[in-house]
Amino acid sequence: MTIQRVSRKVALGGLIAAAAIIPTACSESLQGESRKGITAATTCSDYITYPGAERQDAAIRISTQVEGVSNPGNPMWALSLDAACGSSPSLTLGEYFDPNR
Repeated sequence: MTIQRVSRKVALGGLIAAAAIIPTACSESLQGESRKGITAATTCSDYITYPGAERQDAAIRISTQVEGVSNPGNPMWALSLDAACGSSPSLTLGEYFDPNR
């Protein structure tokens, strides 16, 4: 095998590896930017894409941050928020806890 042929194979292998790595790195970077955590401004459609434990923690946390919520910190907020978000995807979590927002 000549040096030129080996160089072409190495270059092609490098291009293939880069083509596989770059989209993954970009996807992770963009996902990190758009998913900074669940807040009162998060829409239901985004909220339901998070893992269950993360949603539950956020629902309980946000229920304690929004003024006027009855029984803040109650774990039942997670179940009721999941149900509400299933039927109102454009609703923000803050609007769910405080409809006057």
